[in-house]
Amino acid sequence: MKTFFKILFLTLMLQGNMFLLHSQEIKIKEVKMLINDLAASKYQRKDSNGKICAIVRIQIPTNTGLEFSNHVGNVQHSTGEYIVYVSPGIKSLTISNDVNTLCVVDFVKEGIEISSKRVYQVVLSQEQSLNKVFKIEPVNASLIVNGQIVSLSEDGVGIIECEVDKMYNYTISASGYETIEDAFMISSEDETVEPINVTLERKMAMVKFQANVDNVEILLDDESWGVVDNGQQIELPVGTWNVRLVADKYDDWMSEVTVTEQSNVVNASLKKSEDVSKKLRPRTSIYLGGGFAFPLESRTEMNKENVKGYPAKLGLDVEMYMKRWLTFRFGIEAMVLCGNEIQIDDKTPFSVNIPLVFSINAPLGKFNRNHFSVGLGPVIGYASLLDDEENSSSSSSDEDKGLLLGGRVEARFSFNHFILGVNVDYLNSKKVIGGDGVIAPMVSLGYKF
Repeated sequence: MKTFFKILFLTLMLQGNMFLLHSQEIKIKEVKMLINDLAASKYQRKDSNGKICAIVRIQIPTNTGLEFSNHVGNVQHSTGEYIVYVSPGIKSLTISNDVNTLCVVDFVKEGIEISSKRVYQVVLSQEQSLNKVFKIEPVNASLIVNGQIVSLSEDGVGIIECEVDKMYNYTISASGYETIEDAFMISSEDETVEPINVTLERKMAMVKFQANVDNVEILLDDESWGVVDNGQQIELPVGTWNVRLVADKYDDWMSEVTVTEQSNVVNASLKKSEDVSKKLRPRTSIYLGGGFAFPLESRTEMNKENVKGYPAKLGLDVEMYMKRWLTFRFGIEAMVLCGNEIQIDDKTPFSVNIPLVFSINAPLGKFNRNHFSVGLGPVIGYASLLDDEENSSSSSSDEDKGLLLGGRVEARFSFNHFILGVNVDYLNSKKVIGGDGVIAPMVSLGYKF
């Protein structure tokens, strides 16, 4: 919404500038007769009294849409000039636009007598002053135009009134940013006045970090600037910052640091952390997977001849760190067991499961960004049968639904936000799956938020 009002403001300013360009005060620069111009004789036009008209050529560089008093017939317009037919003997000619009278040409005062078949020239000039709009980032920058300080609004907008065809030099500066020096001029031929949008570039400087750890992650005002090795230099923006250094198995080091344009060295001593797991936030994941289901009695011969069904699942889980190397993960997932062999009375088993898994982690990077884990735990659920023909739950009998119990062994690899998992489930629901349950090896893919 704030951006919308900025755009609206600039648009209104541009429209205002266009209005000013066509409505400034007009002055008479010269009035004379053109002795050698025969246009009034060659292209004759008569007034209402039958008299042959004179021609007045009105020259003005930029204005359009002008209106004239005492004209005869249509007024012709070409770039910078109006051709106006007038009756002989007129004393004056009024020039106006849709809003105001701009000027009056007094031929008597100029010593001119308007005669038939003669051509006269009136040269007009405009005195224009227009608004130039600046939009600057950062908003606390300083704007100086021709030696004068121009104040900026809280949105970084500055406005200066300018004269046409005059050169303006400006300087834009801010602490910690590169200074810009440039110039502009509004021409009398310009139909619009474009705003000047400037985003200053930050000044950068090399900073060397010396610490008692091999590498640290550098954050300025909680914005990460990457990981550097001990004693390595990194380019950072000039200014005063709240610097935080993060290292594996160490407490965060925090201090206010001023980065100057000269050489900078930051010395830091990080303390060993008593429990790094306190810094590891829970991570939520969404995943989907599929595999094969074998009868429990075929667990030693899990081949395609013994496949009983094809489980497919979609789940959501939350991983919580008890220790850096130990996590507890719980979630909820929907699972359907497809395949003719596992159906009961042409109905497909379906369950909603809650897996509870304890895992041992092998970290592969900073905190819980990357790691490999192996874990196991129970799976509790509620199973029912789906009628394939109606694609809806058949609830005509309590025999079609029941409690599901089982367990899960899994291995999971997490890389940044992506998850690849392999698990083997034991699933047993006497009323829905039948027999002694199934063994279901599955592969899953997920995304970690």
